[in-house]
Amino acid sequence: MRVLAFVLMTIFGAGCATYESGAITSSLAEQPSGRIWFVSKDPYDFAAVADSSAKAIIIHGDLIEPEGDWNGGAVILSHGSGGTSRHHFDYADDLARRGYSVMVLDHFTPRRVLSTAHEQVRVTEQMMVADVYAALHLLATHPKIAPDRIGVVGWSKGGIVAVLSAVERIARTMNGDGPRLAFAAAFYPYCGFEFPGDRLANPLLMLLGELDDWTPSPPCLALADELKSRAQPVETVVFPSARHGFDGQGPARSDSGWITIRDTSPKCTLVVGQDGVTRSKDGAHDVSTYDNRLEFLKACAVRGASIAGDPEARTRSRDILFDFIRRSTS
Repeated sequence: MRVLAFVLMTIFGAGCATYESGAITSSLAEQPSGRIWFVSKDPYDFAAVADSSAKAIIIHGDLIEPEGDWNGGAVILSHGSGGTSRHHFDYADDLARRGYSVMVLDHFTPRRVLSTAHEQVRVTEQMMVADVYAALHLLATHPKIAPDRIGVVGWSKGGIVAVLSAVERIARTMNGDGPRLAFAAAFYPYCGFEFPGDRLANPLLMLLGELDDWTPSPPCLALADELKSRAQPVETVVFPSARHGFDGQGPARSDSGWITIRDTSPKCTLVVGQDGVTRSKDGAHDVSTYDNRLEFLKACAVRGASIAGDPEARTRSRDILFDFIRRSTS
């Protein structure tokens, strides 16, 4: 399978790849595929985009062409705290067979990080959101991709990215009046956010595990209910008895060092201010700097979580995802 080469590069090249490995791409007009290096932003929080202080960074993604006929749609894949893996390329392969172009992002390696599972402060979701919008801009330059048919799918930490990317105010901060994503789909995201009064820029799907103890489903359901109360386009599916990582095929395992936040009190629920600073609802914390995020985690996070594949949830969630993408890009 042709994605295997990309997977091997990801596994064996992690931690040492730099943009010198290839030319920086600013346009896909010549229809390249494979590993693409392009410019993103590196904001620790959204405020650094709002005030233009965010530094540029060269990141990469693997661009996979559709197999057979192109349908004009494209999907950006955003990994979780474990980094890019074969799991994401399996999805890319399935999407390519359905006629979609796929950009598998690597948020970590260009930032010289392999995993954030034990130290979530090293790469923030805000940095990853910036990468998604940089990829959106780049994919929109491809002559066979419709700019209004590009969406994002994220897992866990990348699921948070998908949720944040769907909020209109955040989309405007990241992209002004430029293109919006056509959809956002999140597998088992952390949902310790509130978006009072905010609208969604695009349809949002959240796929959740009933027994998830890493990113619990109740806050996501509460967030969805609040959005639905204001007629926002959000869908949720909860898979009974499923745990974090239910769409994977690995054995069940746990780790006492994995960081999670289960506290839903105002001191541990986040909101994004008009200035782009992400703060706790009660104003006691913000996560706009490395040190501040450490303090927030000390106050709100606990360690210890589990993951487990679930064959039924894996099959059903893929079918639901592909149907959602089809509906959102038709």
